[in-house]
Amino acid sequence: MTARHFDSKFGAEFLATVPESPGVYEWLDAQGQTLYVGKAVSLRSRIAQYRSAGGRKKVEKKRSRLVKLAASVRFRLTADEHAALLLENELIVALKPPHNVSGAFSFMYPCLGARLAGKDVELCCTSLPDELPGFEFAGAFRSKALTRAAFDALVELLTHIGHLEPVKKGAQWPKYTRVVRFRRLDSTWAHALLAWWRGHSREFVAKLVIALTGKHAARRNADDTQEALALLKRFHEDECVPLRGVLVKSGKPDSPFLPQAERDRAFLAAKR
Repeated sequence: MTARHFDSKFGAEFLATVPESPGVYEWLDAQGQTLYVGKAVSLRSRIAQYRSAGGRKKVEKKRSRLVKLAASVRFRLTADEHAALLLENELIVALKPPHNVSGAFSFMYPCLGARLAGKDVELCCTSLPDELPGFEFAGAFRSKALTRAAFDALVELLTHIGHLEPVKKGAQWPKYTRVVRFRRLDSTWAHALLAWWRGHSREFVAKLVIALTGKHAARRNADDTQEALALLKRFHEDECVPLRGVLVKSGKPDSPFLPQAERDRAFLAAKR
């Protein structure tokens, strides 16, 4: 993609007509459907980046591809950058443009849950919390990769303390869901874990470390144990604590859960 190609498609004077104010832009196809939504402090400066795109970096390739696919571009002016962020999120959620990934599929944000099953404790990691009645949930979290990795690390560590029930043949769970059941874990584990996931308390990890020190298998595999604990700490700092901060700032300090569809807007609003 070169400036000459951009000018031949949209006109040599097009860039000069783009507002310099903050706002949101939409690349549209020939049928007027939104291909991509973006925001900018200066719309003219951002569109100029599309005009000059042509490098090998991923962002440059994406800009070139959008210019090739688009038939027109639409602008929506806002008072400031923060207003542009909020409007961008609203449009992405409403329109689900095919070339937007972040924010377009909030229903995929992972949630973590726990419930008591008789004398057992069940834990789950899922993107479909409404399909798992009886669980108390924390989340929704942003990073699917980090959340699922932390959940797997947690299960690995808890196998040293409780007895992990084998998965029953034919057990049907929703898509994007992992459910595990532990025997010999009392209810205090579930309560401490939920408080930790929700950013209320760090007691769970202290409880976990104390329990692991008395387990020979955990000591024998000390490097793996430390690596799993480090992953849990990272997850707590990157996902649980920020989520708790947003809930407090939003005036919902007692809310245990932020629904997936509300997460992005709540985080953006909390930035003001």
